Amino acid sequence: MVLFHLTGDRRWISDPYRPVRDVRLVADTEAGFDETTAAEIRLAALDLLTSDRDLEPAVHDPGDELLHELMQWCLNERVDPLYAPMMREDLGFQSRDAGIEPGLGGRRS
Repeated sequence: MVLFHLTGDRRWISDPYRPVRDVRLVADTEAGFDETTAAEIRLAALDLLTSDRDLEPAVHDPGDELLHELMQWCLNERVDPLYAPMMREDLGFQSRDAGIEPGLGGRRS
């Protein structure tokens, strides 16, 4: 996920880099990847994080649609799209302000 976030390269959110769905309380630290795939991910992350490249994210705000796709990919299961706006708030991409207009706060005349 970090590799996609920093590079914008969609290959990191496609097979064979999809984590295995794991419902155990303590998930597999290898995310179900075979040794070769895990080593490839680690090497790519090490190269990226230790490069002289500016590490400004390629994906600044994924928006609801992309975040929903990322959530489903990361969990390897279906996620209701209604969770995406809530997660965008939790991650700081969207304001938590409910947007209540002044004057609608319950004042009685």
